[in-house]
Amino acid sequence: MVMHWTRYGITLRLLSYSDIEQVRHWRNQDFVRLNMEFQGLISLEEQEKWFSGLDGRHNHYFIFSYKNVDAGMVNLKNLDLSASTAEAGIFVGDKEYLNTYVPFIATIVLMEFAFDELKLTSLLAKIKIQNKNAIGFNERLGYHFKERLNEEYAYYECVRENFKHTTHSFIRSLQKF
Repeated sequence: MVMHWTRYGITLRLLSYSDIEQVRHWRNQDFVRLNMEFQGLISLEEQEKWFSGLDGRHNHYFIFSYKNVDAGMVNLKNLDLSASTAEAGIFVGDKEYLNTYVPFIATIVLMEFAFDELKLTSLLAKIKIQNKNAIGFNERLGYHFKERLNEEYAYYECVRENFKHTTHSFIRSLQKF
């Protein structure tokens, strides 16, 4: 398993036990947790239980950093190599990076890892139907509405070709820096 993946000034570092308290702190902030499916405060015991239950074959969680500052977490979960798909996610933990290009680039790096390194053909994103910012964010990456899951959530899907086509110009400009 890749421990670090660096592109365009963003580094993805495989989540380790030493990161889980930072992740819990980030996850318990109102601006993060109120956009999550589970919105309760997470205890240290709950965080440790979650971490110990992660199966590295089907779940890849990464801390993303910019200029050596940890800014949030991205993940690929429910990885299914036979179907060549996974569910992708992100949250920004450091408020300084909200509404900047850093989360967008971190997501591009994660998606390149999924499509180029893991050779997946599609990714899913579970998005709150009312979260118009997240929907727009994902559409700019090549995601399209797939199906409504319930009253609150829908799946959006991005296939490799849509991602490459949609982000081609942006990635070319990143490569110049």
